[in-house]
Amino acid sequence: MEPAPAEPSAGEPSVDVTPLRATAGRPGRSRVTRRAAAFARLTWFNTVRLCRNPLLALGMAAGSYMIMDMGRATGVLTLESWHNRAGSIATVVGVVMFAVVTFPAMREARYSTALVSPLGRTSRLLSLMAASSLVSTVMVAVLAGLQYWMASPPLVGTLSPPAYPAPLLLAAAGPLLSITLVAWTRSYLPLVVVGLTMPVYALYGVSLLDNSLQSAAFRMQWAVRVTMQPFKVRAPSVTDVAAHYLVYAVLAVAVLVFLALAARGGRAFRAACLGTIAVLLACALLTVAHGRQTYTPLKPIADSQVYGAHGPSCQTREGITYCPLPGYEPWVDRWHETLAPAVDLLPEEAHGRLPVVWQDGSSYERDLDVPEDRSVMVYSYMNPGWTYWRAELVGGVVRSVLDLSSPYEPRRCRATDQSRVVIAAWLTTVGEGASRTERLDALTMGLDPYLPSPVDLEVARALVGLPEERVGRVLEQHWDRLSSPGGRTRELAELLGLRVRAASGRPATSDDWRRLYPHQPYGEVADEPVWRGLPVCS
Repeated sequence: MEPAPAEPSAGEPSVDVTPLRATAGRPGRSRVTRRAAAFARLTWFNTVRLCRNPLLALGMAAGSYMIMDMGRATGVLTLESWHNRAGSIATVVGVVMFAVVTFPAMREARYSTALVSPLGRTSRLLSLMAASSLVSTVMVAVLAGLQYWMASPPLVGTLSPPAYPAPLLLAAAGPLLSITLVAWTRSYLPLVVVGLTMPVYALYGVSLLDNSLQSAAFRMQWAVRVTMQPFKVRAPSVTDVAAHYLVYAVLAVAVLVFLALAARGGRAFRAACLGTIAVLLACALLTVAHGRQTYTPLKPIADSQVYGAHGPSCQTREGITYCPLPGYEPWVDRWHETLAPAVDLLPEEAHGRLPVVWQDGSSYERDLDVPEDRSVMVYSYMNPGWTYWRAELVGGVVRSVLDLSSPYEPRRCRATDQSRVVIAAWLTTVGEGASRTERLDALTMGLDPYLPSPVDLEVARALVGLPEERVGRVLEQHWDRLSSPGGRTRELAELLGLRVRAASGRPATSDDWRRLYPHQPYGEVADEPVWRGLPVCS
């Protein structure tokens, strides 16, 4: 009988005590196979142990709450917005796993030298890293998959294949960072970091810190944000941009792995790990520098660079040209359904001035050749049931037809007592499905930027109660006059047979707004001299 191997002392590293030769009567297995099997069993054991941690249940509860809270957000979910939500979920999971993995990492750091195991200290540390990364990625996959399922797929838009692993790597970075801190400090530093960061961040959010602490919290927040998103453009649908981020994320995770391993082993092993870290950091810095130089917020990106696209996908519907982003072609039907009631009320001669409705990227500038003075831009957001969204889309089109400047332009102007402003505001209210309150909200939203007169406010409110066909006939017969800057609102009222009580053609005061639109929150700046001094729209 062979003597049992002696246990190593507390200061000696553990060794592999598995017999190297095959036992009699049993087929031999290689050393690599045995170690791989032991590594797999230990990884599974660590995975089960992590799943039993009560903090993990709190993390799943927090992730589920985030999903429910995100589900209450307005707007149609797209693949890009789903990817952004998956990133938020991955951040929460990473923070939770940062705290959860502290306890097994601490046991491994403090007591590994006293263990007798078929695996060495480095292999056991790698096993814990693999288990924690596995738990993190599975949690993100489950929660993000549930979010996708609740959104009633398929979702519009596109995602480049390199964008899909990004949330998983973000979640895995949390426990890897915790293991690295524990391996080097042999303390519960991750728990201290979490315990201090959360209240400091909460106090910073409500501005209860003094100036020095606020500055430190701001710098910490900035450093975390730059580390997580070092590039100037975040466009997961653009293959090259997504590939840059994926390469950076892989290199960052690899740095954490080798940094944790550098805390183990002798000098030669540590030197090799630190040398590898230096190479990885250099590659990461080069990746970030190339990405920031190649893609900037002001550099347009062509549709051909979007995954699955081969060029602009413009199409024409009843005289309106729509140019959606690649993958958003199903939205054209919704856009046209929203615009059709207003466009149908325009005379035929106005259809030649209909603009191009084109979609710009929400995270980058799209390279598309459209006429500057005859184009309306929309983004990758849509909510057909929201009055504001409908009014913005219809208002942009009719303002282009009526040659009214956009209220968002730097050089503002006022169109007081001009009939075309009343017509443009009224056209945003036509169509079925909106209540009177919603129509008045859309009406005042279209009037307010142009400093309307009391006559404008009164006539616009009266138009909401008239049959649309009646107003449409008047527009068709007198379009040239009413759509010009010289057309007056009182003329429009006379053509429609409306009696107007207001007499002033000067900009309405806040009292006029409250009298005619008591339930609409507009007209607050009507009394400001700076607004009343704006030039007249020509």
